[in-house]
Formats: sequence, C-alpha cells, structure tokens
Amino acid sequence: MNIEPSFAADTPIMRFRLGYQSDARIEEALDLSRRYGDEKQYGVRLSVQHAKGDTAINGANAADTSVGLGLDYDGDRARAGFYFGYQKQHIKHGRSIVYTGTATRVPDAPDADTNYAASFNSTALENEFGLLRGEFDLNPHWTTYAAVGANHTDEQGEYGSPTLVGNDGDAGIYRLGFRSKPIRSRVRPVFAGISTPAP
Repeated sequence: MNIEPSFAADTPIMRFRLGYQSDARIEEALDLSRRYGDEKQYGVRLSVQHAKGDTAINGANAADTSVGLGLDYDGDRARAGFYFGYQKQHIKHGRSIVYTGTATRVPDAPDADTNYAASFNSTALENEFGLLRGEFDLNPHWTTYAAVGANHTDEQGEYGSPTLVGNDGDAGIYRLGFRSKPIRSRVRPVFAGISTPAP
C-alpha cells in the first residue's frame, strides 16, 4: 500500500463514508478539510478510517485503523507542509501464497473462499510516519526547498505458506514467527535543493 500525504483543498470538505464487505466487515471513514486566514493561506486536513470484521475468505479476520493529519501554509513566496500518519493492521488466519515445491504441474485452483492457510497465520503491523517540507521563492526564477521525513514500523506475526509435495495436492508448511521479538525498522530521509520553474 502506498499512502500519499493529503492536505487541505481550496474548498472545505466534510465527508463520512460507511461501507460493508462480505462476510462481515464494516468500514467507517471521516475526511475533514478547511483553510483559514485572510487569504486562506493556512490549511488543516484530518482523515480517519477504521475497518474490522470477517473477510470473504473462510476463517479470516482483518482489522485496519489509520489516521492522517496534514497542516500546511501557502503564502506568496513561502510554502510549508507537515503531515503525520498512523496505521495499525491486524490479520488473523490470512491466506498466503502457495509454492509449487516438487510439483511438476499446477494443481486445480480451489474455491475462491477456501482458506488453505495454517490456523496460526497472523500478523500485526503498526506504523507511524511524518513529513515536514518547505519551499521559498528566492526570485521569479529560483526556488529553494528542503524536506525531512521519518518512519517507524513494528511487525509481529506468525507465518506459514504451503509448499506442494508431488502432484497429488499434499503440502508442507514451514512456520516462521516474530511474536516474542518484533521486527522494527526506522527510516529518516532528508532532501534539500534549489530549482528553476518547469518549462
């Protein structure tokens, strides 16, 4: 999933969405956006989404929560934006891929709702990220800019993908788990430069 920072639009936004997915997954989302100031130079945007319930795959359950806050300034010569996002996902008994292993032919596909994953399959992902950027027009021909970001991710889970043994449909599963010691990653990129307007 690729998440793009969203900032306030020129016109106010107040949007609520309620959705349903089989078998019993409910989704709610809220998007609020408004600009302030004499010249509408200050912007605020808040996006919240939550979904939880049984999916169309037998025995699978998924929950997802995300929050995004965007603040920006759009002046005559200077522009700046700050964005913070949070996302948490939890999937139980999620269906994984199947490796062909020693099989010499691809077996017939099962029904679309068949869950051939191991019962212990689960994953929990938690992610926080932020972005701060700014631009300043030195003159009509040159603009200087800078941006800094940070991302922190925690992953805990137990995974297993079937590997076919022969052509009769038998399979084995290797179990891989990260429950006692989660995987953590941190990224902090920085960018800066000077540019001319696009032709």
